[in-house]
Amino acid sequence: MRISRIKENQEGLGLMEVILAFGVSIIVVTALVSLATFVLRSSTESSRMMQATRLANQELERIRVVRDLYIADEDLNWSDFYNAIRDCAFSDPPCGEGSATCSIDLTVAGTQNFIQYGNPPETDGITVCFAFREIRTQPDDSIDTNKADIIAIGTWVLGGERKYVHNYTRLSNWSR
Repeated sequence: MRISRIKENQEGLGLMEVILAFGVSIIVVTALVSLATFVLRSSTESSRMMQATRLANQELERIRVVRDLYIADEDLNWSDFYNAIRDCAFSDPPCGEGSATCSIDLTVAGTQNFIQYGNPPETDGITVCFAFREIRTQPDDSIDTNKADIIAIGTWVLGGERKYVHNYTRLSNWSR
């Protein structure tokens, strides 16, 4: 008699355990999928950020090369370079529609053609451009035409959101 009472009390207990285990499993799987999605998105964003930073640094190096070519050219000088990059004034959004977008293309013929105005090329979904900013001197607030601030910007779109990295340099007229 005692054994039959214990059996009667345990009926349905297996079903409750299965339902509880199923609920816990769903919570764990949902958490793992959410974590995997977060990790994948973070990994992609980090990878794009590193690649865009590398491309922006390369753009700064190309600008330095063009500056040196202008200064070394018999027919050109720092003033010619300064005036050529001056049309690439910084704007917001950088490298976007409606901004003075400039990039360097060292494959074209002629020193004066290296600076490209308009739509910059895209590399693996990343657009890189540069912008120019005048330097003001103190205390009279005049423009120092022997120096130029350059910002190189790498932009990309991830998940419908526009992301960017940037790097700055200050160029100077080393020929004087």
